[in-house]
Amino acid sequence: MRLLIYAILCVLTVNVSFVFAQELDYEIEVFLSESAITRESGEIPAQVKITNNAKQPLRTNALYNIHFYFSKCPIGTRCTEAEDAFVADSRIPSKEVARFDSFEFEINLAGLSWKDANANPNSMDDLRPFSSMPAGNIYFYAAVKRLQGYRPGNGNAKLPVYKIVNSNMIGVTFG
Repeated sequence: MRLLIYAILCVLTVNVSFVFAQELDYEIEVFLSESAITRESGEIPAQVKITNNAKQPLRTNALYNIHFYFSKCPIGTRCTEAEDAFVADSRIPSKEVARFDSFEFEINLAGLSWKDANANPNSMDDLRPFSSMPAGNIYFYAAVKRLQGYRPGNGNAKLPVYKIVNSNMIGVTFG
């Protein structure tokens, strides 16, 4: 009986390891139908395309959330001033994407809750509607931030290490 339980645990461990060891090689693209956005609009559709470049299927539930940004700073440049960048998160629909295939879905950006990208990510106090975004010329892009593991911190603390995959960047005007 002990041997049977041990065998079952070994099989479960191997299967769980396979799921977490999934090769994740993908690209993200975003598209907007208009580059001039009216903040009061109730519908601002954004098309998202995730392309699987891996040799095995991609399960999008392994990616969790997609983060959308409206930023005065281009990708790779951190905005340090308050209200220079805003972020909103949305769950990626669950789908298995075949190797070298893509998956598209649409998100209504006006229906998301936005916050200053420099604010505490765990706080829900400073969420704001899309209509309160500041006017001006800015960049729009998306990113998927996925936990890769942990690195040692001070004492026994472990600090998370993330891999970030950014989309293309689109110049937009808020009016």
